[in-house]
Amino acid sequence: MNIGEIIEKMEEKLNGRLEVQDSTKIPSPEDLPLHQNTGSKLETAAFYIDLRGYSDLLENRRFDTVGRIISAFHYTIARFIKFHSGHIISFMGDGLLALFEPKNNPIKNAVECALKYKYFFKNYFSNEIRERWKIELDYGIGIAYGQIIAIRTGMKGKNDITWVGRCIKDAVKIGDYLNKSNGNIGITHSVYDKLPEGLRRAGDDTECWELTSTESLEFYYTKCWIEV
Repeated sequence: MNIGEIIEKMEEKLNGRLEVQDSTKIPSPEDLPLHQNTGSKLETAAFYIDLRGYSDLLENRRFDTVGRIISAFHYTIARFIKFHSGHIISFMGDGLLALFEPKNNPIKNAVECALKYKYFFKNYFSNEIRERWKIELDYGIGIAYGQIIAIRTGMKGKNDITWVGRCIKDAVKIGDYLNKSNGNIGITHSVYDKLPEGLRRAGDDTECWELTSTESLEFYYTKCWIEV
C-alpha cells in the first residue's frame, strides 16, 4: 500500500473544484467519470422504506426464514417503485432508498407508490407472513423533495455513485421515525406543498395528511392508502 499515493489523491480531491452539471435524469455510474471531480445535480423525490420488526426476526427466526421474508419484501416494493418511474439506489438490510425520475412528476409518483404499497402490504404481504409464520410486520416510509448531487466515488474496480442531499437525509429520518411509531407514510413540507389535490384528500373529501414533528423535523403523515 502506497501511503504517499493515497495522500496525493486525497489532496487532489480536496483541493480541486467539483464541477457539477444539471441533470434531468437519474444518472448511472457510466454517466459519471471516476476521479475527475465531476457530478450531476438533480431535483427530485427521495423515497426511503424500512421494515418494522426486523430486529425481532433476526433474534427469533432462522436465517433462511429471514432471508426469504426480506427477499420477498424487497421484490414487492421494488416492483411498485419501478412501475412509478423510480430507481432504487441503495439496498440497506431491511430497507431501501429510491429516487424518482425528475421529468416524470416525481412527487406524485413517489406518494402514489407509497399509498398503493400500503394497501398491498396490509392486504397481501403482511397477511401471507402472518399465516405462514405468525409474524407481525409493518414498515415506515419517508418521502422528501429537493436537490441531490450524484458523485462517482471509490477507486478503480470498486466504486459506485454517492448521493448527497438533505432530502435524502430527511426521507431516512422520517422513515426511521415512523418505523418505530404508529404511522406508515411521512412527507416533508416540500412534498406536501406540491401534492396534487387528489393525493391530499380521501374519497370522502377529508384531509389525508396530519402535521407532526420530531425534535429536529416537522412533517406530514397519513394513514390513508390507495387500493390496488
